Amino acid sequence: MKPIFDDIIFLLSTDCFCGEILANTSDSDCLEIKKIARRTIPTIINGGNNYYIFANFSSHRIQETENNFLQAIKESSVSKQTLKTIVNLRETLKGSTDDLNTASYVINSIASRLYWLAIDDFNTPVTLELVELIAEIEHLGLDVEHPQLSWQDVWLESKSEWDLYIMSLMDGIDEAPYLTFLKLKENLFHLDFLRKWSAHLGHKKFSHIKKFIQTEAHHELDNANAAAAAKIDALINEV
Repeated sequence: MKPIFDDIIFLLSTDCFCGEILANTSDSDCLEIKKIARRTIPTIINGGNNYYIFANFSSHRIQETENNFLQAIKESSVSKQTLKTIVNLRETLKGSTDDLNTASYVINSIASRLYWLAIDDFNTPVTLELVELIAEIEHLGLDVEHPQLSWQDVWLESKSEWDLYIMSLMDGIDEAPYLTFLKLKENLFHLDFLRKWSAHLGHKKFSHIKKFIQTEAHHELDNANAAAAAKIDALINEV
């Protein structure tokens, strides 16, 4: 059993990456998640100073760590939406890259067609309200820069005492948390422009666009590629 959730806990404990991965959560939620992650890490490394040498990699321990981490979040002040975000991070790392990329591509394609009002081939009705919302975000465009391109240097040059501690646990593989971050961003960054739209419109208005894209994506993928269709909800809920 690959310790995917360990990777997420290490990532969420860092000063460098936690706020970026949880960019759509409140500052208080992000801080609480970071605290829970940092409390969890000593149990992962089993009192040692090298993750790969001292951690117990049995499936029982890995599952227990995941369960305890999620339970700690449930018992904290963290919102249910942030908890869902954490679970979606796990699903993103666990899922097939091909399936995730296909789902991400279709979501991106639908959003792009909606933005340009190339709506003739949609199965889902495009309402006047949607057209008016698109007019509100027209100036934002579709493209955003891919911030992961410079994050390796940001991580390796971090002066955070905690981040340096995490690097020291990685048995010389200082880039390990960055590589987890990169895997997540590779599957999620294509939707960054939707986050930009959401921030501009606000949750209530953007929910109409989000619901349209989600419904249309299922129309286009459910029969054509069931495995990719199964990734749609997790991806769209990250926006």
